[in-house]
Amino acid sequence: MSKASNVAQTEHEFIDALLSVVGGRVSRAGITRGTRLVDDLAMTSIELLQLILACEREIGASPADNDDLAETLSTVGAAVDALHRLRNAPAVAASDAI
Repeated sequence: MSKASNVAQTEHEFIDALLSVVGGRVSRAGITRGTRLVDDLAMTSIELLQLILACEREIGASPADNDDLAETLSTVGAAVDALHRLRNAPAVAASDAI
């Protein structure tokens, strides 16, 4: 699979990662882009950490790589948009990062 993806693919993979953490409390049908991770799904800090790890594993991008982690993990839509940007950002050569 190529690195490039569309937003729908990123959203599907993020929801897969989310369900792997909180699957017993919510169904895929109960998750929208506006679903708030802490307020609506009652995710704990441990579950948020598990979600970050699941995103790294499932999507190949980490919400922790975004500048504002709290904003990134506020809603499903914010997380999907941030992960999509991170996933599709051009790679920075090591020499350019210095």
